Amino acid sequence: MKIKSIFTTAAALSVLCTSFVSGCAGASEEAESSVKETIHTTVFAQETEITDNEKETKASTEKESNNENTTEPPVTASDQDNTSEDNDPSKDRQEEKVNDKKLSEASLEKLAMMSIEEKVAQMFAVMPEAISYSSPVTRGEELQEGINEYPLGGILLMGPNIISQEQIKELIENVQAYSEDRIGLPMFTFVDEEGGSVRRVSGKVEGISALKSAAEMAAEGDDIYQTGKRAGSYLSDLGFNVDFAPVADVVSEDSSLVIEDRSFGNDPYKVAECVTDFAKGLKEEGVMSTFKHFPGHGPTATDTHNDSAYIYKSVEELEAWDLIPFQAAIDEDAEFIMISHAAVNALDSDGTPATLSKAVITGLLKDRMGYEGIVVTDALNMGAIADHYSAPEAALMAVEAGADILLEPSDFAIAYNAVLEAVKSGEISETRVDESVGKIIGLKERIR
Repeated sequence: MKIKSIFTTAAALSVLCTSFVSGCAGASEEAESSVKETIHTTVFAQETEITDNEKETKASTEKESNNENTTEPPVTASDQDNTSEDNDPSKDRQEEKVNDKKLSEASLEKLAMMSIEEKVAQMFAVMPEAISYSSPVTRGEELQEGINEYPLGGILLMGPNIISQEQIKELIENVQAYSEDRIGLPMFTFVDEEGGSVRRVSGKVEGISALKSAAEMAAEGDDIYQTGKRAGSYLSDLGFNVDFAPVADVVSEDSSLVIEDRSFGNDPYKVAECVTDFAKGLKEEGVMSTFKHFPGHGPTATDTHNDSAYIYKSVEELEAWDLIPFQAAIDEDAEFIMISHAAVNALDSDGTPATLSKAVITGLLKDRMGYEGIVVTDALNMGAIADHYSAPEAALMAVEAGADILLEPSDFAIAYNAVLEAVKSGEISETRVDESVGKIIGLKERIR
């Protein structure tokens, strides 16, 4: 990763932050200074480590070639597959993190025992109706047959599935029991609980008061960590283990209406502070966070629920602004990052959505920024994907791009079978699938 590039450009532009509305209104100047100092310190330490590694690499390879270029250019779609691993300045950092997070012996044994069908199923998360013969699903019993056929990685509960506290608990308890019986693993139980206009539980279920929007939390100077703890408490009590929140997008003049109050503001450093605080609060109560929508929906004017959206910033501009909250999340060992459907023109000039882009997911997020957690797609039935790609086409592209969990394809059974057949035929290697499923199993083992 080009840490030096991020810090140099970010530092130069950080002065501009003071001219924008505070992302976390009410936070003190000392808090803002602390965030900048933390980012500065982390970046400087990583830069020093990477510089030393590059010097050693250069010294050992100069004898073989005097023409080697040790400066890594921005990753593009055209050169992604040709990038030499030996010239990757993030290699040492990544290897160190991998060594710290090796799968347990039990997880490795579990992976080895799973069939290809089971592995592929773990890479999908859907709303329960996708594997049920009745709708809406409210008890969980409607899913027993579907889970036996498709031992999914996760389910996403939405409004029709959420009625009362006791009903939600029963539904999730049944789902987890069926999953354990079928494959010996718990299921990720996802929910969209950001607050404000995007909340499926608070203010909807009796006994749980409404959670404010991110913009309101920021404007009113709320203690974001405590707010995260509150959300984590009622979500965990109901049985949810992953929240599709917080939104790490930094709003701008170009932001579409779909982001507005869902963001903590237009100062990337304040947004970074807020999202990591919210995530810490959730985690304190046993709920994992999902930072979204990478690489940032702030620069887009279109709602990807309806149509394609585009980001026209350079990689360096993204690093200096929109990626700052995501890098902060990565540095805090984020378990989930959700990929947006916006196309990054600097990496995919053909308009490929980030969700389906190897240059974005593998090149930028994993290789350049050092992320090793689980990559989940935004819902694949949204207009930006479903109106331009078939269900199997989108699923295959997402897997090849590096996504670990495919969320809500437009036709689950068709998408699942397409990935399964691609693995059986060798179009997608089983090693590639094991990479994702290994991470999924490892995390599930830790949340038991």
